[in-house]
Amino acid sequence: MKKSFKKPLMVLAILFLAFSILPGTGFAASDDVIAEPYINPTAAQALTIQAQSPMVRDDNGNAVQALATDVAILTLWSVPSGSGTGSSGGDGSSNFGTHSFITLNNISSSSITVGKLSGIAANKLVSVGTWGNKTEHTGVWYNLEAMFINNYSAYSGRVSHSMYINSTQLSNVNSYIINHDSWSLTNNCSSFAVGLWNSISSDDYSAGTINTPQNLYYSIKDGAYDTNAAVPYNYVVYYAQGTGTPIRSSQY
Repeated sequence: MKKSFKKPLMVLAILFLAFSILPGTGFAASDDVIAEPYINPTAAQALTIQAQSPMVRDDNGNAVQALATDVAILTLWSVPSGSGTGSSGGDGSSNFGTHSFITLNNISSSSITVGKLSGIAANKLVSVGTWGNKTEHTGVWYNLEAMFINNYSAYSGRVSHSMYINSTQLSNVNSYIINHDSWSLTNNCSSFAVGLWNSISSDDYSAGTINTPQNLYYSIKDGAYDTNAAVPYNYVVYYAQGTGTPIRSSQY
């Protein structure tokens, strides 16, 4: 009797392992890390966040509805001078601006992966930006901007523009994040943010001949944009390792 169950159980085990490595099934790849939640807002807080979150608008500023195939909202952000700690050091008081970054908000009913962070639940958000002044890592960080905004009221005056993306575009975004884990004065946070956006959108923005957050700030303001939209702090801070597994920050 026991022998009759061995083959079916073995087949089920093989099928489970096979599906666990397929993209889009909800399972994490072996070198991803499942994001650790930071807070679960109360119902009242969630309504406030929803009301303040970036809206997807057309060129005339009219709200746009998501398609059935859309899985996330991609938002491009830039912060002007004098609005908090910048990614190259200092307080952002120079004419170069303070910081630029992107966020991804899951609008699907299933969990998604952002870069190398898996398990991002429905209606949750991840911020992604590059940094050159953090002792733990130079390059891509996850949720550092969300932490600064929520814990320290940073980046007042930030402007943003959003678009819906489907699963194919999300895969392209993730590839961009994974392959751009770096930072330098000429390849800075604004280079990363605008480069990612322009890689999948026909609505291009510019960070200037010399890329700066200030140039990108003015470029975003040339079209439809939001000011000081909410950036929920849903997951703890990680830093990237290129194609490797992100590491939970011990500093933040």
